[in-house]
Amino acid sequence: MEFNWSRVSAWIKDRTLYFHPIPNKLEELEKFLYSILKIVLVLIILYYILSIFYWTFDQETNLYIEPFRTNGASQSIDGSVMAAMLQNQMQNIREMGRSGDRKSLELPTEPMRIVSVSGYKTNYNVMDIAIPLNLTPLEDVSVAGGQKDLEDSLAQLGSINIEGTSISIGQLILSMKELRGNRPEPISCSIQNFGSIMSITGIYQDVKDTKKVFAWEARNSSLKQNNATNEHIILLIEDLAFQITYSLGKSKSKTNETYPQNWLTFKRLLQSREAYKTYLENGRLEYLNKSMDLLSSAYLLEPHYEGSLRRIMLYNLGLAYLSEKEYTKSMELFENLSVLEPEIGYYGLALAYYGDKDLEKALNYVNTVIVLNSEKNDNAWMIKGLILASREDYANAIRSLDKAIDQNPKLEWAWFLKGMISFEQVMDESIKMGTELKTLDSINMNQAIFNFDKTIEINQNNSWALFSKGRILRDEDPQQSLELFNKAIAFDPGNAFAWNERGNSLLALKRYDEAIESKDIALDISNNKYNFWWDKGILLNKMERYEEARECFERAYELGA
Repeated sequence: MEFNWSRVSAWIKDRTLYFHPIPNKLEELEKFLYSILKIVLVLIILYYILSIFYWTFDQETNLYIEPFRTNGASQSIDGSVMAAMLQNQMQNIREMGRSGDRKSLELPTEPMRIVSVSGYKTNYNVMDIAIPLNLTPLEDVSVAGGQKDLEDSLAQLGSINIEGTSISIGQLILSMKELRGNRPEPISCSIQNFGSIMSITGIYQDVKDTKKVFAWEARNSSLKQNNATNEHIILLIEDLAFQITYSLGKSKSKTNETYPQNWLTFKRLLQSREAYKTYLENGRLEYLNKSMDLLSSAYLLEPHYEGSLRRIMLYNLGLAYLSEKEYTKSMELFENLSVLEPEIGYYGLALAYYGDKDLEKALNYVNTVIVLNSEKNDNAWMIKGLILASREDYANAIRSLDKAIDQNPKLEWAWFLKGMISFEQVMDESIKMGTELKTLDSINMNQAIFNFDKTIEINQNNSWALFSKGRILRDEDPQQSLELFNKAIAFDPGNAFAWNERGNSLLALKRYDEAIESKDIALDISNNKYNFWWDKGILLNKMERYEEARECFERAYELGA
C-alpha cells in the first residue's frame, strides 16, 4: 500500500488550527518588571515633589552671609570669599553640635577590661575578660541648629532649555519660596584693619521680631602694623562663626540650661566634643587628652555651668579613660559628674576604683549607687558581685549576682560571673585534694557548667563562656572541649586562652602537630604570656622533645613564671 504524504500533511495542518501559541515567559517577566520599575520611579518623583512643596510653603528662617564690606583692610581681601568661609565655618559648627548617631558620641560598646575573678588557681590573673560597662547613658543634646539648608542642594539642580533660554530649576524653586514670603535673612559683615587691630563684625535683625538685633565682633589686637595674614583672618572668622551660632542657637533654644553664658565656653565645649569624636575614629590618646584639656578650659571660663554639654563630655571622657586604664583621670571626671548626676557618677567611680584595684572604695561607691536606686539596678548588683568575688567573698558575691539576675534574667555577664565563681571553687577543691578535675564529683562543677550554659543560651556568641565550659570539660572529654574551644575561636579569633587550651585538648587527643600550631597562635596573639610558654614546654616534654621544652621553660622564667 502506497503511503499518502499529502493526506498526512493536510491532517497536521488541520490540527494546528486548534493549537494556541506558547507564551513567551521571559517577555512577560520583562514587561512585569518594567511595570514595577515605572511604579517605583513615579513614587520616588512624587515623594520629592511633595517634599519640595512642603518646604516651599513651610515658614522657616534661612540665613545667608552677605559679601563682607572692607573698611581699611587690604584691597586683596575678597568679601565674597570671606562670606563663603564664614558660611562654611558656621556649617561645620552646626555639624559639631548635632547629636546625630549616638554611637558617634559614646564608646562603641567598648567593654570594661576586668582582671581575674580571683588569683592563681585558673591563671585568670593574666586573662582579660570583657564585661560591658552598662552605664545608663546621659540624654544627649543637639545645639546650634540642624542640618545643612535645603537651599544648598536645590541650587545645584540642573537647568531646562525653553526656546533657546536656559532656566535653572533650583533657582526657580527658591524663587517660589521667596514669593511665599520665606526670604533668606541676611547677616551683614564687615572687616576693619587699623594698625595693629583687625576686627570682623556681623549684624543680624530678626524679621519676626524687628526689635531683636544681634551684633558680634571678633578682634585681634596683636598684629604687626597692617600685617594681617590669612591665618589671622581664618581665626577671626572662626570666632565670629562661633559667636553667631551660639547667639542664634541660644535664642531659639527651648531650654536655657543647654547653653553656657559665655560663647567662648560654648566654643571650648564643642571643640572638646570634636576632639573626642576624632579619638573614637583613630584611637589616638593625644586627641583624648586634647578633649579633656578643652573641657577643663571650659570649666575655668565658666565654673558654674552645669548644662548637658558639660555633663555628656564628663560622661564620655570618663568612660574613655576607663577603657584606656587611665584610672586617675577617669576618677577625676566621674567625681565631677557625680555632683551633677550622682547615680552615674558614683557608678563610674566604682568601676574606676575597681580597675585601680582599690576594692574597698569600689564597694562603697557601688553600694551608694544601689541606695540611690534600689528598684532597678541590675548592673550595679552585678558589679558588686564582681567586686566581692575579687575579694574572694564568694557567698556574698553569689547573693549580689542573684539579685542582679532577679531584676534581669537575661543579664548574661551575671550568669557568667556565677559560673566563674563556681569554677574557682572547683579549682580550690582540685588543688586541695591533689586531683584532676575529671576525678571530681563536685556540686560546684555542675553549677559552673549550668551557669555557663545559661550564658550561652542568652548569647551563643559569648566566647568566654564557651571557653570556660571547655576548660572544665577538657580533662574529662577532650573531644567536646575541643569543639567548644573551636566555637569560642570562631566568635573571637583573638581569644588567646581559647587557642592555648585548644592545644591542650589536641594534646590529649594525641594530635601533636596541631597542638603545637595552636600553642604558637596563642603565643602570637598574647604577645608571649609566660604561662603559654610554660604550657608549650609541657607539651613538648610529653612529646619527648626535651631540648625545645627546656627552651620554652627558660622563656617562661624570663617573662616571670
